[in-house]
Amino acid sequence: MKALRFCLLGLLIFTIHGFAEDDIERLKKNPGSYLNLQDVPFFFNGNPLEGLDAFAVIPPYTIQSAEVNRNIEKIIEKELSSIGNVIKTKCEDTRGIGTGNLLTILIGRVTKWDGSELPFFRVSLNVETSVVISKTNVKSMPRLWTINDFVDSPLKVKSEKKAVSAVQNLLRAFIQNYKFVNANQEKKPTFYLYF
Repeated sequence: MKALRFCLLGLLIFTIHGFAEDDIERLKKNPGSYLNLQDVPFFFNGNPLEGLDAFAVIPPYTIQSAEVNRNIEKIIEKELSSIGNVIKTKCEDTRGIGTGNLLTILIGRVTKWDGSELPFFRVSLNVETSVVISKTNVKSMPRLWTINDFVDSPLKVKSEKKAVSAVQNLLRAFIQNYKFVNANQEKKPTFYLYF
């Protein structure tokens, strides 16, 4: 039993050391790359953002202020157009949904297991894709990539500005990571924005 524990401890130390060296080498090659390891898991073979070239983008509509929603929509359009083609579309247009990839931005309260609310909001950027589980033939939309930020609550004018800033920061983190893993991709991604 002691030998097994020793082997497992050695494997854990080797694994952590290997990740640290890989992270250092990656940061040397691309110092602007940001990856929050609390949100995004390690990928042993590639990164799920690699090769994705079209997304349906669903912006948040949980903020009560119409002006803040417009500001968030402008930021989404501006940031995503820096790396790809942006197409504004309506709900009845299914081209974006047909890509199979969703980029969603959510703003919502954080609740504890007992249902009570914590005094802050979570702002999340998620990338999901459609898959069919071959063993069961069940269709699913797993989350491939996610990153979060947190904003003070209650959501008033001061914190609404923080929420807009958080959306911009998450989009920039997504863009940095997308560009990093798709550095050799010739085709620009297409973003179908559903406003």
